[in-house]
Amino acid sequence: MTSIAGTSNLTASRLIEEIRQGARFAAFSNLLPHSPKSAESTPTQVIYLPPRTSRVSLGFKLAIQTALADWRTLPTNPLRTVESIVDFARGGTDLTAPILRHVEHVFDQDFGTPEEIETLKSLSAQI
Repeated sequence: MTSIAGTSNLTASRLIEEIRQGARFAAFSNLLPHSPKSAESTPTQVIYLPPRTSRVSLGFKLAIQTALADWRTLPTNPLRTVESIVDFARGGTDLTAPILRHVEHVFDQDFGTPEEIETLKSLSAQI
């Protein structure tokens, strides 16, 4: 099972309803300094965004946090910094469809009934 922030108390039936209302899964690139002289762009944890939550506004918050926490990477790797800021501004990468297509591998086996799992998979084609 993959850990997705914001899904600890989520049931399959609730997820189905929230996806229909606009909920999404997203990941943002992040700069994680391994040393002051090197930085790698790596994806952050996958984040569940409930309905009416903007990926772009969350990206803006994460960009500010990254700028404050990872300021040491600015002089050493400006290209990665720019790539990360652009990713934040675009709202990260929408992973909703791939997660729904593989829902049985992402969540616990007792997450939902077979019918609910199939409904979630069919929703991936509608996104």
